[in-house]
Amino acid sequence: MDQGWLALLTERSGELWLQVLQHLFLTAVSTVAGVVIGVPLGVLAWWVPWVRVPLLGAVGVLQTVPSLAMLAFLLAVFQKIGTTPAVLALTLYALLPLRAQHFLAQPQWQGEILGIRKVVASGLVTPHYFGGVDNLILALDYGAEFLAGDFLGLSALPQFAAQLDQQFPWPATALAGLGVILLWRRRPREAGLLTVSAVFSLWAALRFLAAVGEDGDNFIPLYLLMGAWLAVAMAWVLESGQRWLRPPWPQRLLLLLLILLPLWNMARGWPLALQRRQVDVRAQAAALLAQPLPTGALLAGEWAAVTPLRYLQRVEGLRPDLWIVATDVAGEQVLWQRAMAADAPYFLLRRSQGRLWLLPAVTVTDAAAISHPDSRRLNDQVRWLGYDLAPASPQPGQTLALTLFWGVDATPTQAWSTFIHLLDAQGEKVAQVDRTPLADHYPPPQWQPGQVLADAYELTLPAGLAAGRYQLVFGAYRGDERFDWTDGLSTQPLAEIVIAP
Repeated sequence: MDQGWLALLTERSGELWLQVLQHLFLTAVSTVAGVVIGVPLGVLAWWVPWVRVPLLGAVGVLQTVPSLAMLAFLLAVFQKIGTTPAVLALTLYALLPLRAQHFLAQPQWQGEILGIRKVVASGLVTPHYFGGVDNLILALDYGAEFLAGDFLGLSALPQFAAQLDQQFPWPATALAGLGVILLWRRRPREAGLLTVSAVFSLWAALRFLAAVGEDGDNFIPLYLLMGAWLAVAMAWVLESGQRWLRPPWPQRLLLLLLILLPLWNMARGWPLALQRRQVDVRAQAAALLAQPLPTGALLAGEWAAVTPLRYLQRVEGLRPDLWIVATDVAGEQVLWQRAMAADAPYFLLRRSQGRLWLLPAVTVTDAAAISHPDSRRLNDQVRWLGYDLAPASPQPGQTLALTLFWGVDATPTQAWSTFIHLLDAQGEKVAQVDRTPLADHYPPPQWQPGQVLADAYELTLPAGLAAGRYQLVFGAYRGDERFDWTDGLSTQPLAEIVIAP
């Protein structure tokens, strides 16, 4: 049984090589066809302006059609599967470089912004078009870390377990495991290939999650395999029920339980879906673009946060001078460091508590702009210079936007976390936020002497917060140890908050 998949590879090696050659043939033919069709259309789009917009839009829409949907449509048209539908589908997808080359030829998209091609930063051309050269997965300088880090990706196992629980409740995971065993007993060769594929997919996804911090899309192949194993197990359960449960009602009960399994998973995920929904995302995006952001500033964030801003920019013409980039956590960190080194305007897009907000990566050039200036020394390396706070008269359930300002006299020798607590009249904590300064993207050991850094936080007030006076306090800690400031206190008073009756 253990050697079944090796025997399968040996016996069918000729067939496998034939399929590889067929795949290369389809790719070559579709590429040539794409060039033959795309080059004349590109010339036409260049010389005839009124053709340009619908033509570029059409090839862009083609790229949004999933491959399975495209093949299903062509199957309905040709009434068969084979070389013709495959070549046609690949040819249509090959026309995308037509759209990319149009924008690459425009002079306003030449050059780079913080190491990213402007045509990519504009969102007009995907970074994947460049085959990895400008792909944020490689171009943002952490490919070496990916290769040299946690080889097995075991550090990402807790994150994977949490994501797996969201996709498959424990009964479904148990049934999928049963499906693996059943498939090994019935079809050992095919089971061996699927097991090897699952192990490799899991390893690659764990490595990527451990090194890059990606949100889990790379586990989709494993989830699909688990779905297949789950189907095998469910079919066996129904067959066993028909064989051993003679009365019809236990069989129907068994079928009902299997039907309820995905419904139960949907019910589990419903509260999370409600928490993440953004019913007024357009208004939030418009409010962000209405802020007095510097000309040429770069805004970076996850795809879901970036998309509404790009829509308003491209469709409604709001703030065409901004660069709005979709990236992941590692890319955000590299861009942050580049922005600080170049003193370039850079903002992170964040989604929390159902709204969009901006986390600026800025050095303050005018300390007089701090709305509540102060001066307290954390140590001989860092001073606290004051804060900004809004709104001035918050209501229960609102989110306070709080910015702390740090002055750097010498590069800090260690990192720390900042705590901000809201205390009631009895000194009891009613709300808090804890985070490393500048959201881990520019840790204190990278700070440079002479900088004044804006460190933004959000503190959400409890919905049932009673009217009265509350005190905001803050401080710094590392691990379980709070830092004593030079005045001997580990907790510093920050501001008074008044909740009106």
